[in-house]
Amino acid sequence: MHFIGIDLHTNRFTCCYRTEHSSLANGKDKRTETFDLTGPGLAAFYRTLTEDSYVLIEATITTFCFARLFRHLVKEVIVANTYELKQISLARCNTDKIDADKLCRILKMQVLSGEQTIVPVTIPPKEIQDLRALFSTYRLMKKQTVQLKIIAIAIIADIIEVSRFRNSKAFTSYLRSAPKVAASNTSTRVRGTNKQGRKLSSTLLTQSLNHVLKAGVKLRDWYMRLSEYKKAGLVRTGLRRRVLAEIYQMLKKGEYHYGRDAVKHGAKMAACKKMLESQTVLKKSA
Repeated sequence: MHFIGIDLHTNRFTCCYRTEHSSLANGKDKRTETFDLTGPGLAAFYRTLTEDSYVLIEATITTFCFARLFRHLVKEVIVANTYELKQISLARCNTDKIDADKLCRILKMQVLSGEQTIVPVTIPPKEIQDLRALFSTYRLMKKQTVQLKIIAIAIIADIIEVSRFRNSKAFTSYLRSAPKVAASNTSTRVRGTNKQGRKLSSTLLTQSLNHVLKAGVKLRDWYMRLSEYKKAGLVRTGLRRRVLAEIYQMLKKGEYHYGRDAVKHGAKMAACKKMLESQTVLKKSA
């Protein structure tokens, strides 16, 4: 029998291998390998598996999808609840190799002793996993939609009125979304954002950028193009600055966004008006 403990991350995973006859106290009888979550990395990992292998993985967001890839190649895949593996989180020194080794030790002791010290988490079928993913996406989108409504109020609270700003650069700088640029001779240095401005709007907007990207093709294409050669953090800052610059133009000119859906916008405005009228009636009757 072979025992494999896997410490899984979003881009790679570390495996600790032990056999039935290896000693838990002897570190020489184990081996550890790290694989990338790519086609070649998974192919190399599959070659290490046998039909008599037992595998233990700690439950994470990607564990079920990962386990589905190879569970037909091994004897059993056990997904452990995080709360039942407290000895890993309480260890003084946590590394991928150490965590994988402890998972492997736990697995070997459980299988050889026949005593179930860890109750496995049920691996749902693909259809149920997809259903759960839909609900997770729904909750995320609903949360981001609410955040966008709050952002509109936050911007009003931050800027007071748009006429205070001479242009969009001053507007985005005040909302901490425009970095300072220092130029001297032939060198140019990009520094941090304006610390004297307000950060409420930019903080809330950063949390809703995924929703913003799905709202328009033009903005999404621009974001993907920059992501090919710039760091992720810089691209997100640039996206936030661009969105705030568009908001400035809308407020300054008193116009709607050029990419809005007129029908959906009209329905939302009608619902908002109805809600406000009903509240006014309630206030008068009170």
